[in-house]
Amino acid sequence: MGKVQRILGRLCGFVKRFKLNQSAVSAIEFSLIAAAIAVVIILGVRNIGTNTGKIFSTINTAI
Repeated sequence: MGKVQRILGRLCGFVKRFKLNQSAVSAIEFSLIAAAIAVVIILGVRNIGTNTGKIFSTINTAI
C-alpha cells in the first residue's frame, strides 16, 4: 500500500496548497479534488479486498 500512501500524500499536499490560494477556489475545482479522493479510496478498498480474498483462499486450501 505504499503506492496508495504516496498518492494520498501528494493529494494532501495539493489540497493544502490549494486552500492557501483562496482566489482560485471554485465548485469545479473542489469537485475535481473530491473525485480524486474518491478514486484513491476506491483503489485502497479494492486492494484490501483483493488481499483479504487471497487470505481466505489460502485458509480454504489449508483446510
